[in-house]
Amino acid sequence: MIEYELEKTLCTFGESKGYEKRLCLIRWKSGEPAKLDIRIWKPDGETHKPGKGLTLTEREAIILCGALTEYLHHKENH
Repeated sequence: MIEYELEKTLCTFGESKGYEKRLCLIRWKSGEPAKLDIRIWKPDGETHKPGKGLTLTEREAIILCGALTEYLHHKENH
């Protein structure tokens, strides 16, 4: 079983076939700082099971945010 601590769900931004796409703060290893995590989650009774996704460092999240902002701004102006 995968051990993790879900600190906070920042947003749920999609759903498909019973799975939710979420941006969360999650700690995968005890004692390590929580990281941003984009992942699908399957509701399982009162708990949620993590599916495939990716974990981002703060630096990676900043780069991703900049790229998304630039893409959406460019798309909006064309």
